Amino acid sequence: MKKYSYPWLISVTVSTLLVIFFAMAWSVEIDRETFLNPVVIRGMLYAALALALLIMALFIWLIIRKGVVSNMPPRQLFNAIVGSFVVTFALAMLIQHVILITLTWLQPGEVSTYTAPYQYASGGSRSCSGAYVEEPELQKEIRICYPFGYYPGDNRITIIKRSNALGIVILYAQTSTVDD
Repeated sequence: MKKYSYPWLISVTVSTLLVIFFAMAWSVEIDRETFLNPVVIRGMLYAALALALLIMALFIWLIIRKGVVSNMPPRQLFNAIVGSFVVTFALAMLIQHVILITLTWLQPGEVSTYTAPYQYASGGSRSCSGAYVEEPELQKEIRICYPFGYYPGDNRITIIKRSNALGIVILYAQTSTVDD
């Protein structure tokens, strides 16, 4: 297909729209309800750092081997090296995040239930409204988006979750008052 033909333009447009659609669907349906263990997050950071350092070392080796160092001012060389590290680290983190969150969401695990107090979390243009609750397995506060019930006024939340080796997935959450 030639790059200036209508079939090529239509296929690129449809492919781009599909990627955007699936990224938005993944963000709303999978990412909001899945939380990684701190050990997995730490491993993800170390792997991204190692990959970024490896690619930066390869970049420096290629720059020196090609003889580009003699033609570049030191400031521009420094910016190129640091830029390669930052971009590689960010891309590695993004790719690992998507893969690990999806694997956590897909893996089976032990289903459990607990009830805990929560604080109301108002939504904004980049976040959902819901509840902040202390998650005992992860030992941190998590945000549960759109639980069932009247979450601005109630004070307890019942959570059904699935736990596996990578993290947890919130299956269901409902608020209630202490009287229920």
